[in-house]
Amino acid sequence: MSDFSPFAGRTEELKLLDDLYASGKAEFLVLYGRRRVGKTRLLTEWLNTRKINPIFFVAEQDSRDSLLRQFSQAIYKKAFPNLPVPETFTFASWEQAWSQIGELAQRERLVLFTKRHCKANPGLPGKKTKPTAPRPTLFRPAGLPRLLGGSHRGMP
Repeated sequence: MSDFSPFAGRTEELKLLDDLYASGKAEFLVLYGRRRVGKTRLLTEWLNTRKINPIFFVAEQDSRDSLLRQFSQAIYKKAFPNLPVPETFTFASWEQAWSQIGELAQRERLVLFTKRHCKANPGLPGKKTKPTAPRPTLFRPAGLPRLLGGSHRGMP
């Protein structure tokens, strides 16, 4: 039997994630690098082994309304884990979606994990844009750790 560990040499990264989560403060981590080096695997392994259930959102290149609906549904799934997500559910605005995340974070230590975040900007689809960030005041009292994962590809 091999002693192979998929995270050999990742001790520092896992400790950093543990420290950020344990801080009790709002934290923001951007994890980026070359494609296919294990960024998402590192984060999902950390979340799974720590039994952390994040809001997980993968932003595919799509219309502004579709991205808002997908993001809204990820939030709904976190807020109501035992209910099916209505196919057409969406918040009326990005501000309303971020506000709901802020409210959820008041109740529990919440992790938001977004992937391909540059595509989640509610600007024009197909354009390279800077990521849309929430207003920090929404999250200061809540202590929301936010994890972003992505590769160099598509970054401005």
